[in-house]
Amino acid sequence: MLKLLMKHVRAERLGQILPGERCMVKAAATGRSIWLDKSFDDDDPGNDPTRWISFTVSTQRPESEQERRLIRADVLRWLSLNDKAQKFIDPMGIRLGAAIVQGTLDLSYANVLTALTLNYSALGPVKLRYSTARTIDFSASTAQFVDATSPKINGDVLFRRGFTSRGLLDFSAAPVHGNFVCSHAILLQTPESLSFGPRSGAIQNRCSA
Repeated sequence: MLKLLMKHVRAERLGQILPGERCMVKAAATGRSIWLDKSFDDDDPGNDPTRWISFTVSTQRPESEQERRLIRADVLRWLSLNDKAQKFIDPMGIRLGAAIVQGTLDLSYANVLTALTLNYSALGPVKLRYSTARTIDFSASTAQFVDATSPKINGDVLFRRGFTSRGLLDFSAAPVHGNFVCSHAILLQTPESLSFGPRSGAIQNRCSA
């Protein structure tokens, strides 16, 4: 799978594969959750994703010791959608902690082939409009916004443990065939910035604004 990614990076002229992207490939291949920081302590201030959110919407790099957190959104998108790569991805999907996803993760109108778990991570804009996806778990992460109008989610949607959205959290007209959990999530705009549609599973909604 790493060879496939190297070929993609060369074809798209993206430069070198970043250390965090190599870890992402390992996580996808093994099904293990890989933490991209030295400290595994959830309460370590260095693992607060709000500290790194500014790096998600620019090409600016964090200080050298934090560069291992960086994953480019285009590379994550490729790994989530590429048919050949899916043959090597564990059924548990892509599972990372303490990542900085730089750029817009645009999965709109796509068939997302793997579950996405990004915990304690800083995310740029996330777009899932009219997509088909499996479980999405952004618990304890911070995102610029999540625009998921009319996707089909064949799994759970989890925004727990202090997930923070700086903008819209929109799952309107979104059938979720699983649980939609945003307990203890934080919306930095108004309560109206949360929107969700019908689903077949349980709803746990205790978001605060």
